[in-house]
Amino acid sequence: MITNFQQDLRSEPARRKHAQLRRLQLPTLEDIEDEFAGKVANWACAGLFGRIDRNGF
Repeated sequence: MITNFQQDLRSEPARRKHAQLRRLQLPTLEDIEDEFAGKVANWACAGLFGRIDRNGF
């Protein structure tokens, strides 16, 4: 999940979108990267990924 997020974060379309958001003084995905990684780690520790996988998501 983190790998996909990071790949999407650094793609060329994402870079263009981030530049547009910065010009508007709005947050970007880069701004929440650490928060997202922390949440994924918490979900993994709580065993949520196992439940998601069994349900087909």
